[in-house]
Amino acid sequence: MRKFYIIMVLLFSSVAIAEPLNSNSRTTAQTYSLQIETSLYKNKSDVYNEIESKINELNNMSSSELSKKYKRNLVSPNGVKKLHIEGELYAEVSERIKDGEIYYVGFIKGQLHYLA
Repeated sequence: MRKFYIIMVLLFSSVAIAEPLNSNSRTTAQTYSLQIETSLYKNKSDVYNEIESKINELNNMSSSELSKKYKRNLVSPNGVKKLHIEGELYAEVSERIKDGEIYYVGFIKGQLHYLA
């Protein structure tokens, strides 16, 4: 019986920890659009290579690196920047005509989310 009681106490204590501490918290969230344009290339494969490289770079950045790189002065009251990529990044490739020739350019799009 004692083992059963200890397990029940642990179960209920873990549930209590998972609940929000305060429903009147001052947490605010904002989302910003992210769009990064690649260089112009003659071949689509070069565009795809740059897109893949940039997406990997973005996914590996810390929130403070994201904030610095995209020049957002986003700092929470305690000084910790909490900027992160919201959801999945996606890319589009389109054609551009420059000097009478067709080039390809990629656009990486997504959302940056800031929680203060």
